[in-house]
Amino acid sequence: MLLDVDCLPDRSLIGDYERALAQVRFETAVISGRVKYLPEGMTEADYTPERVAELGRDHGARVIPEGGDLEAADSRMLWSLNIAATVESWNRAGGFDEAFVGYGGEDTDFGQRLAAAGGSMWWTGLACAYHQYHPTVTPPVQHAASIARNANLFRAKWGFDPMEGWLHDMLESGHLTLEAGQWRAGEQQR
Repeated sequence: MLLDVDCLPDRSLIGDYERALAQVRFETAVISGRVKYLPEGMTEADYTPERVAELGRDHGARVIPEGGDLEAADSRMLWSLNIAATVESWNRAGGFDEAFVGYGGEDTDFGQRLAAAGGSMWWTGLACAYHQYHPTVTPPVQHAASIARNANLFRAKWGFDPMEGWLHDMLESGHLTLEAGQWRAGEQQR
């Protein structure tokens, strides 16, 4: 199981993943659990299991199946914020490629590695984690240099760009340039 450092596990996360992984035990598979985002301004008293469950909000772009159902997902949407796999599935997919350094692209690459190994990705509405609030920049322009590097690595491996929305937005804002098929940090980053 992988859980981002800024996430808190629900009390049932491990058990939910055990039951979900049992449903796909004969497959090479990764299951992506639910992530609920916590609001800014929480106090210490808010950090109880009941209160975080009440305050957390689902991400608008995520598929949330009902109950313990699993729904097939596009491996290009793999996001390691909250995922689980058996050791066998992890090894068949080859884990994360350590050539990806810094921010961006490593999740999508792992999803492609999973698909190339004949694996599948699944969404579950269970196995919930609570993402703690912190300020963010969208797109993450502070990581433009590593995003450009990793996008080039990804394209060389798979023939298409990852993080298309971020790449487009950073190209438009001047944080990235695209020259002769290669992404580079733009003038905004120099």
